[in-house]
Amino acid sequence: MPTQYPCPIGADFNIHNIVSVTALPSSRQVSVLITTTPHFHLPLYAPVACVDAADRMRPGIARHVGRIPAVEPVDLTYSAALDLRERTPHMALDVAHVVSLAHPSPDWSAGLIVATTQPDVYADFDLPIYPLDD
Repeated sequence: MPTQYPCPIGADFNIHNIVSVTALPSSRQVSVLITTTPHFHLPLYAPVACVDAADRMRPGIARHVGRIPAVEPVDLTYSAALDLRERTPHMALDVAHVVSLAHPSPDWSAGLIVATTQPDVYADFDLPIYPLDD
């Protein structure tokens, strides 16, 4: 079972959040997350694969997300896309992008917390989850 965080800000102020596709188009809590993280100097990352998927669900959201200073889009490079397809061939690209970014890496040694309205999507990946209400 992944760790679930009751709030986006914890005692350890080295927490970073990554927003999954399900959070972008619909959640009030993501609005709170977007408005509070800058006060704590915490970045909020949006994988571009998620931004694209969210824009297909709710046209115009990609331009909106691009205008929010608190949200930093994370690019998906060609080599990363190939790696994701090789490691997770049956997973949707947006979910695979989140999973890849959330695991510890040289960029984020502690990994990232996944903010999502569908925590069950990430249950098999042993990721820290910040569940958001629909």
